[in-house]
Amino acid sequence: MQQDSQKKLINILKEHKSIDGTPLFKHLVQTIHKLVNEQSKQFKDLEFFELLSDFVKKNNYVNRKPQSDSDVNNIKEQFGQNHEWIQKCQALIKESKAVKSNYSKVLFPDFYNENQMLQMAGIGFGEEESQRIAMSIKKLAEESKASQIRFWGKILCSGKDYYVAEGVTSNENADQLPKDAEKKGEGANFYTFWVTHDVLGEWMELPLVTPQQVVAARQIKYIFTGDLNANVKSYPLFNGKEKHLLKAQIARISCACVLSPKGLYQALDDPEKPNQIELTEEPFKLPEYAELKELTNWVHLHTFLNTQGRATFYIDPTLDQEKQDALQEIANSDENQSERLKEITDEKTPYPGDTENEEPNPNWYVREYGDLQQFNQEEGTAIYGVVVLRNKTWNGHYTVCNNQRWSNIYIGYGLKTNQIPFVPPQPDDLQAEVDDTDEFPEPNHKDPPPKEENEENAQEEQE
Repeated sequence: MQQDSQKKLINILKEHKSIDGTPLFKHLVQTIHKLVNEQSKQFKDLEFFELLSDFVKKNNYVNRKPQSDSDVNNIKEQFGQNHEWIQKCQALIKESKAVKSNYSKVLFPDFYNENQMLQMAGIGFGEEESQRIAMSIKKLAEESKASQIRFWGKILCSGKDYYVAEGVTSNENADQLPKDAEKKGEGANFYTFWVTHDVLGEWMELPLVTPQQVVAARQIKYIFTGDLNANVKSYPLFNGKEKHLLKAQIARISCACVLSPKGLYQALDDPEKPNQIELTEEPFKLPEYAELKELTNWVHLHTFLNTQGRATFYIDPTLDQEKQDALQEIANSDENQSERLKEITDEKTPYPGDTENEEPNPNWYVREYGDLQQFNQEEGTAIYGVVVLRNKTWNGHYTVCNNQRWSNIYIGYGLKTNQIPFVPPQPDDLQAEVDDTDEFPEPNHKDPPPKEENEENAQEEQE
């Protein structure tokens, strides 16, 4: 019985082998043989045995059979961990060089050059990543046949983040929408947006958004997961997938934050095309650096979305006249009246002031970064710094400019800051301690107080 157990143990030790093929049984035999031959007096505990076992393992010679010439020639090619990524970068560079580069700088801005300006404000991407983004946007412009396109920004998620591109495309193959929704190329659906997790991969076009989805997006707070087809778990219920909510949030941010220098665009004189703009006929030149810090020189490029979630108020023609008149009154209210190229000077933050009588502050931060020293040149003075306009309502949107170019970009979670910051109330002052009361004798019915004291107490109670 004991011999069977020993054989079973030996077989188990022979089955377990190291990476180089040495059985555990052979290793134990060599270690014990080393220990017996040397007759070392240092063997006092298991720690020395472990050191001796490690020594035998490192100095053990394993005779391997040499491979034949056919085996050597058929060894599979091994690549590094970054080989696939390098192949994608090479393919992107090759495709980008094949694309024509005769695009307008206004309608097709080069993000690589913009990023150099954004980095001065501390909000840009790295040099290599910005180059990959610029080439990917260039490739997307050729594939989508967009009449204008730019890198919109980055939506941060709990999973993989979304890189977002914005462009204008034709209305072909548009989604089916309800009758109260704006068509492709109008209002909230004026721009086409593409997203991707990796600029080396393919871009996915976001679907058109309905007014109901925009209204529902205003009532919820949701951190994007990075899955376009994920269900939106929120209350109130959002009717759509994550890609619909993403499109609604991007449209809200663009309509509220994208700025343009005053004088670059002008309203189109066409009553059939309301809220349409066009470039001015005269060549436009950016204001001087000092003037860029003034809010009066900046305007909103888009109209605000009204209470219906649209750029224009919709009145169903099938309703009776009384209901149409009621809706027309709502449409004429200030919150439903908006126009493009509106100045940002009078735009106030939604937060109240510190006191009840204090007026709200402007809704834009204006900051300067970089080298603010003035340098004299033949054409005048030059400053190599940048001016940053940051929106207080949508934290993460920046408008960065200098005297040569400007750029709008958003980097954030797509959440609106419409709540008053919580400030814990200060505790009340400590009150003074109550004065110690005088000691009173314990009442005893056998020893009643004098009659005079009873009369005085009764009079005090009556008073």
